[in-house]
Amino acid sequence: LTPIESSIKDEKPYILNVEFIEGTAKMEDRSHSEIKKLYDYLDANPTIKAIVRGHVCCGNNMRISKSRAKAVYRELVKLGISKSRLEYVGMSNNEPLIFPEKTNADRQRNRRVDVKFTKIDL
Repeated sequence: LTPIESSIKDEKPYILNVEFIEGTAKMEDRSHSEIKKLYDYLDANPTIKAIVRGHVCCGNNMRISKSRAKAVYRELVKLGISKSRLEYVGMSNNEPLIFPEKTNADRQRNRRVDVKFTKIDL
């Protein structure tokens, strides 16, 4: 199983390996290969929908979490995935992977974009 397939099987969000310039929703260039992997999976599986979720660390910041999710969403649309198969949502700091955040590494893990997958009802 690919990591994406494992996350679907385990019903866990798939954490994208994407990074943003600090304090912005501008993606680092090296993040595009990860978006391409997600695109390839969605392109090959047309009955799958993706909900892109942005997360932040350290405090409530819905705006940046939503902007980062939207940046990933826009890349997928630009590559050719139909908007009808995609959603994006900001989660702010409501679902931390690590709590309490004690180290920079903890905060780094909580700053993420993940994807939940669902089947399209035909």
